[in-house]
Amino acid sequence: MHCLRHINEAKESAVVNVSSGLGIVPLVIVPIYSATKAALHSFSISLRKQLANTSVKVFEILPPIVDTDLDRGARDKRGQKDKGISAETVAIESVKAIANDKLEIPIGIVKVLRIGSRINPKLFLKIINKNSPVKEL
Repeated sequence: MHCLRHINEAKESAVVNVSSGLGIVPLVIVPIYSATKAALHSFSISLRKQLANTSVKVFEILPPIVDTDLDRGARDKRGQKDKGISAETVAIESVKAIANDKLEIPIGIVKVLRIGSRINPKLFLKIINKNSPVKEL
Protein backbone atom coordinates (compact mmCIF):
# COMPACT_ATOMS: atom_id res chain seq x y z
CA MET A 1 0.00 0.00 0.00
CA HIS A 2 3.02 2.26 0.47
CA CYS A 3 3.52 2.50 -3.30
CA LEU A 4 -0.02 3.88 -3.79
CA ARG A 5 1.08 7.24 -2.39
CA HIS A 6 3.62 7.51 -5.21
CA ILE A 7 1.22 6.20 -7.84
CA ASN A 8 -1.37 8.77 -6.78
CA GLU A 9 1.08 11.61 -7.41
CA ALA A 10 0.94 10.93 -11.15
CA LYS A 11 -1.64 12.74 -13.28
CA GLU A 12 -3.07 9.40 -14.40
CA SER A 13 -2.14 5.97 -13.08
CA ALA A 14 -3.53 2.49 -12.78
CA VAL A 15 -3.31 -0.73 -10.86
CA VAL A 16 -4.07 -3.79 -12.99
CA ASN A 17 -4.81 -7.02 -11.12
CA VAL A 18 -5.22 -10.36 -12.88
CA SER A 19 -7.54 -12.63 -10.95
CA SER A 20 -9.62 -15.44 -12.46
CA GLY A 21 -13.12 -16.69 -13.07
CA LEU A 22 -12.26 -19.20 -10.33
CA GLY A 23 -12.30 -16.28 -7.91
CA ILE A 24 -16.04 -16.07 -8.61
CA VAL A 25 -16.87 -19.79 -8.71
CA PRO A 26 -14.18 -22.07 -7.24
CA LEU A 27 -12.77 -25.21 -8.81
CA VAL A 28 -12.76 -27.59 -5.86
CA ILE A 29 -9.62 -29.46 -6.91
CA VAL A 30 -7.59 -26.25 -6.55
CA PRO A 31 -9.03 -24.64 -3.40
CA ILE A 32 -6.00 -22.51 -2.52
CA TYR A 33 -5.72 -21.11 -6.06
CA SER A 34 -9.47 -20.39 -6.13
CA ALA A 35 -9.35 -18.77 -2.68
CA THR A 36 -6.41 -16.50 -3.54
CA LYS A 37 -8.16 -15.38 -6.73
CA ALA A 38 -11.34 -14.68 -4.70
CA ALA A 39 -9.22 -12.64 -2.28
CA LEU A 40 -7.67 -10.69 -5.15
CA HIS A 41 -11.16 -10.04 -6.58
CA SER A 42 -12.31 -8.68 -3.20
CA PHE A 43 -9.11 -6.65 -2.82
CA SER A 44 -9.60 -5.11 -6.27
CA ILE A 45 -13.15 -4.04 -5.45
CA SER A 46 -12.09 -2.57 -2.09
CA LEU A 47 -9.05 -0.77 -3.49
CA ARG A 48 -11.15 0.65 -6.34
CA LYS A 49 -13.60 2.11 -3.80
CA GLN A 50 -10.80 3.48 -1.61
CA LEU A 51 -9.19 5.22 -4.58
CA ALA A 52 -12.41 6.41 -6.21
CA ASN A 53 -11.63 10.10 -5.65
CA THR A 54 -8.01 9.90 -6.80
CA SER A 55 -6.23 9.72 -10.14
CA VAL A 56 -5.67 5.97 -9.70
CA LYS A 57 -7.87 3.54 -11.60
CA VAL A 58 -8.05 -0.06 -10.42
CA PHE A 59 -8.63 -2.60 -13.16
CA GLU A 60 -9.27 -6.30 -12.66
CA ILE A 61 -8.85 -8.81 -15.46
CA LEU A 62 -10.82 -12.04 -14.95
CA PRO A 63 -9.70 -14.55 -17.57
CA PRO A 64 -10.90 -18.14 -17.91
CA ILE A 65 -8.35 -20.96 -18.29
CA VAL A 66 -5.54 -19.68 -20.50
CA ASP A 67 -3.60 -22.05 -22.76
CA THR A 68 -0.09 -21.81 -21.31
CA ASP A 69 2.66 -24.30 -20.50
CA LEU A 70 1.60 -24.15 -16.85
CA ASP A 71 -2.00 -24.96 -17.71
CA ARG A 72 -1.04 -27.72 -20.16
CA GLY A 73 0.98 -29.48 -17.46
CA ALA A 74 -1.87 -29.29 -14.94
CA ARG A 75 -4.40 -30.33 -17.58
CA ASP A 76 -2.31 -33.38 -18.51
CA LYS A 77 -2.13 -34.44 -14.85
CA ARG A 78 -5.92 -34.19 -14.56
CA GLY A 79 -6.49 -35.94 -17.89
CA GLN A 80 -8.36 -32.90 -19.15
CA LYS A 81 -8.63 -32.48 -22.92
CA ASP A 82 -10.15 -29.02 -23.38
CA LYS A 83 -7.65 -26.20 -23.50
CA GLY A 84 -8.03 -22.61 -22.47
CA ILE A 85 -8.13 -19.50 -24.61
CA SER A 86 -4.93 -18.01 -25.95
CA ALA A 87 -2.86 -15.55 -23.95
CA GLU A 88 -3.01 -13.29 -27.01
CA THR A 89 -6.82 -13.16 -26.79
CA VAL A 90 -6.62 -12.26 -23.11
CA ALA A 91 -4.09 -9.51 -23.84
CA ILE A 92 -6.08 -8.02 -26.74
CA GLU A 93 -9.37 -7.99 -24.82
CA SER A 94 -7.68 -6.59 -21.70
CA VAL A 95 -5.96 -3.72 -23.50
CA LYS A 96 -9.16 -2.83 -25.36
CA ALA A 97 -11.21 -2.84 -22.12
CA ILE A 98 -8.62 -0.77 -20.23
CA ALA A 99 -8.56 1.77 -23.09
CA ASN A 100 -12.35 2.04 -22.69
CA ASP A 101 -12.07 2.44 -18.88
CA LYS A 102 -13.86 -0.84 -18.11
CA LEU A 103 -12.69 -1.47 -14.56
CA GLU A 104 -13.82 -5.10 -14.20
CA ILE A 105 -12.85 -7.12 -17.26
CA PRO A 106 -14.36 -10.61 -17.51
CA ILE A 107 -13.00 -12.43 -20.54
CA GLY A 108 -14.62 -15.21 -22.55
CA ILE A 109 -16.82 -17.61 -20.61
CA VAL A 110 -16.21 -15.63 -17.40
CA LYS A 111 -18.79 -13.11 -18.67
CA VAL A 112 -21.44 -15.85 -18.45
CA LEU A 113 -19.99 -17.27 -15.22
CA ARG A 114 -20.15 -13.91 -13.47
CA ILE A 115 -23.83 -13.36 -14.26
CA GLY A 116 -24.92 -16.99 -13.95
CA SER A 117 -23.30 -17.46 -10.55
CA ARG A 118 -25.37 -14.56 -9.22
CA ILE A 119 -28.59 -16.07 -10.53
CA ASN A 120 -27.95 -19.70 -9.54
CA PRO A 121 -24.68 -20.11 -7.59
CA LYS A 122 -25.25 -23.79 -6.77
CA LEU A 123 -25.82 -24.71 -10.43
CA PHE A 124 -22.71 -22.88 -11.62
CA LEU A 125 -20.60 -24.46 -8.89
CA LYS A 126 -21.82 -27.85 -10.13
CA ILE A 127 -21.13 -26.98 -13.80
CA ILE A 128 -17.59 -25.73 -13.14
CA ASN A 129 -16.79 -28.83 -11.10
CA LYS A 130 -18.62 -31.44 -13.22
CA ASN A 131 -15.44 -33.39 -14.06
CA SER A 132 -13.84 -32.96 -10.65
CA PRO A 133 -12.51 -36.10 -8.97
CA VAL A 134 -13.54 -34.57 -5.63
CA LYS A 135 -16.83 -36.01 -4.40
CA GLU A 136 -19.23 -34.33 -2.01
CA LEU A 137 -19.05 -35.56 1.57
